[in-house]
Formats: sequence, C-alpha cells, structure tokens
Amino acid sequence: MLTQLIPKEALDNPIIKTFVSEKENQNLLLLFLKKPTPENQKALDERFKEHFRAVRILSYFSQYIYYLSINFDKSERKREERCMVILDKSIDDEENMTLVDNIAVSETYEYPTNSKCIEDYIENVELIKKLRSLSQHQKNILSMSYIDDLKDKEIAEILCISQQAVSKTRNKALEKLRRSC
Repeated sequence: MLTQLIPKEALDNPIIKTFVSEKENQNLLLLFLKKPTPENQKALDERFKEHFRAVRILSYFSQYIYYLSINFDKSERKREERCMVILDKSIDDEENMTLVDNIAVSETYEYPTNSKCIEDYIENVELIKKLRSLSQHQKNILSMSYIDDLKDKEIAEILCISQQAVSKTRNKALEKLRRSC
C-alpha cells in the first residue's frame, strides 16, 4: 500500500527505506496521508528527526571505528617494523654468521658474580668491541640496568640525574650497539 502512495524515488533513499520499514513509522505515515493535519505532520516529523539523528549517530560511530582501526593497523605495522627481531640477519660481510649463531647456548659458561663490568658478562667478541666504543657513563647505566637489575628511577637516584636522562642514555647506547652490528 505504501508503494502506491509514496514515489519510487523516495523509497530508493536508504534513510526513508529504513524509516518506513518500521511498523510504527508506517502507521504514522499512513495516518498523515489519510488525515494531513498539523498534529499528524508534527508527529511524523518528530519521529523522522529521531530516526535521522539515530542514523547520523550510527554512521558517525561506524566511520569513527573504521578510521580508528585503520590508524591502529598503521601504528601496529610501524611498531612491528621498528621492533623487528631478525635473528637470521648476517652479522659479517660473508654471511657466514647470524645473530642466532651468537646466542649463548653453552651451559658450561659461568657468569662472574661479583663483576660490575658489563663486558665480563658477554661472550661475543664483536659485541665486546662495540661495547668498548661506549662512554663509561653509558656502560655504567647498562650495567646497572641489566646486571644489577635496577629500575631507571633507582639508577637516577644513585647517579643524581633524572629518570629521563637514564632512559635516554640507555636507549642511545643500545641504538649505538644496534647500528654498529
């Protein structure tokens, strides 16, 4: 019955189509078409405004979630690129040795227990050479972080510097070691 009273172009509009698909809205529309009084028109208009507002809100949140998911995917890909662990990357020019080959699997190696020097805890000769290029301050912070297992805040209190300076120095030292590998 509505298809006879409403033009086909209007029913092709998705908002009108969803509005008319609800039984209560159909009844309001039929009532208005039979008795076009200002009260019926106002009731129909109010109902349509509510419906349109709900459609807009739903559309907004749908788009918002869509773009949030795109940005999340981008940031995850970027994080994965930055934090990629490549254990089969060659560390020499001839591609004979990889990072996996340098992982200590020897159970017979005993680490010094009283030494505060980070170089005493490393078996890889290449890495020891790279460590020697760091400043004493950087070595101290690496030792406190990884040997003494201290938090940045604790290291900062010991060295009388800020926690951010500890973090920045450690990260620069690690980046220097990564670049030289």
